[in-house]
Amino acid sequence: MTVEYTYLFLEKMENLKEYLYHSFDEEIGNTVLNDIIDYLDNLTVFSCPGISIRERLGYDLDERFCVFRQNIFLIRVCNDRLIILDMFNEREDFYRKIRKMLNLQ
Repeated sequence: MTVEYTYLFLEKMENLKEYLYHSFDEEIGNTVLNDIIDYLDNLTVFSCPGISIRERLGYDLDERFCVFRQNIFLIRVCNDRLIILDMFNEREDFYRKIRKMLNLQ
């Protein structure tokens, strides 16, 4: 299984990098970002990684989510690809964002 990243996810990673570099230092920022990428890459050892949104939340979505440290990752498993769609901070209302994706506001 290969890992692919959406533009939205990469943009959020860039924003996180800027925040970490500004708030802490480059070494800490690089460590955090590398840990996130390593975690996501390691998900490929599972045939169906993450938690099903359909099963967990009851919404009719094929996407899945997983949690690492203070972040929630929205992912999709498609054939032999793991697509990282989006990243949310633990302080964001993940459930509301999912409802907004489904136009259930």
